[in-house]
Amino acid sequence: MSKINYTQISTAWLIKNLPFLVFLAFLAAIYIANVHYAEGKVR
Repeated sequence: MSKINYTQISTAWLIKNLPFLVFLAFLAAIYIANVHYAEGKVR
């Protein structure tokens, strides 16, 4: 049985999914900005 190098696997996974994670961060920023805008309009 060979040992599995989890650090290498997680790094590869992170690099592979980096565009999707950036997209999620962008959506979160838009969502937060929209909440601030809506609160300003209501008050």
